[in-house]
Amino acid sequence: MPAANGNKVLFVSHGPKDPSSEAVLQFMQQLSMQVVEADHTNGLIDTLEGRNDMTFVVVMNVVDHVENGKGSLSESSIFKLGYCAGKLGIKRMCMMHSPTHPQVGDTQGISHVPVDPNGGWQLHLARQMKRSGCDIDLNRLA
Repeated sequence: MPAANGNKVLFVSHGPKDPSSEAVLQFMQQLSMQVVEADHTNGLIDTLEGRNDMTFVVVMNVVDHVENGKGSLSESSIFKLGYCAGKLGIKRMCMMHSPTHPQVGDTQGISHVPVDPNGGWQLHLARQMKRSGCDIDLNRLA
């Protein structure tokens, strides 16, 4: 269902969708955001290329390697995140991870919101989106 407010969010799931990914997608629909999904392997750049209608990007479960309990990114993932930052601006991006995936050690200035089972992440993500210029009615969170 298209969003009445014209906001379009690019959702990138790095790997198979898990319950946290589904929760984030449902939450964005609750906020009346139109969601465009991209495949993590090649669809991110293809989806953004030539488009000027995306207002925000959510990158889910982006960790490629885990060492000593810290997640790290591959050069390919860093390139894709950099492409998003260059296209939309770093303030219009958010990295998220589910409880079963480790957090990235260095997010390069990109905001990071862990998806907790109690739903506290929802307000953090909504505020981040609102600060970036998305037209969000925070009263929909009730």
